[in-house]
Amino acid sequence: MRNNTVWGIEGYKVPAEYLDSRKLQEVHSGKFTKPAPRALKMPDYLTDTLRYAKTPAPNAYNVVKPWVDESKKKAPPKPTKKNSYIDNIIFENKQRPKPGPGAYNLRETDEQMKKKQQTREAKG
Repeated sequence: MRNNTVWGIEGYKVPAEYLDSRKLQEVHSGKFTKPAPRALKMPDYLTDTLRYAKTPAPNAYNVVKPWVDESKKKAPPKPTKKNSYIDNIIFENKQRPKPGPGAYNLRETDEQMKKKQQTREAKG
């Protein structure tokens, strides 16, 4: 790339689409002009009036909707019992019965002690 360019900016390269000399002459002479974008999009008064006459007025639409849609009505949910901590404790005690106070054997008999001794000797 050349350091000195015709455009006066170091490292600037002209895009390929503007290298055509005829197109450059048209652009610089003023023959090649774009119309204003607003002038293209803006129709005349008669076209606007005809277009708006075809569309219905805002009050022509039915925008009132029913308060309750009958098709989406559901049965109310069944009330559920809310269990407290105490209710959970009572339920667990009913599920797992515990032996009464007289059912515990706190003192071992001689036979029970001999059995334990035999199982220990058999393991060890």
